[in-house]
Amino acid sequence: MTAGVPGGPVETPPRGFVPQAEQARILAGVLAGIELGAWDRQIVQWLAGWDTCTALTVASLIARARAAGPAGPRAMTPPGVSRPALQASTTSPWHTTTRTKRR
Repeated sequence: MTAGVPGGPVETPPRGFVPQAEQARILAGVLAGIELGAWDRQIVQWLAGWDTCTALTVASLIARARAAGPAGPRAMTPPGVSRPALQASTTSPWHTTTRTKRR
């Protein structure tokens, strides 16, 4: 884990100050090995401009997700929710293939 980046679940905002350039290096470090496009790099720079606690928390999330490896469908199901119930609850008009006419 990169210095200053929380290594486990973040319960309170990380304290202290990290300059924007260092935040950019931290974010680049946790994203090392991942192919980034021009927009990706622009967003990383944008994130580096946020306050220290936000940038470090995002870096921690990325690092912990990479360390955990790929999650299967079961890992993504919230506790107490069955897979069919989750699928039924995620249907929205934005994901349909047919359009309804507006009157």
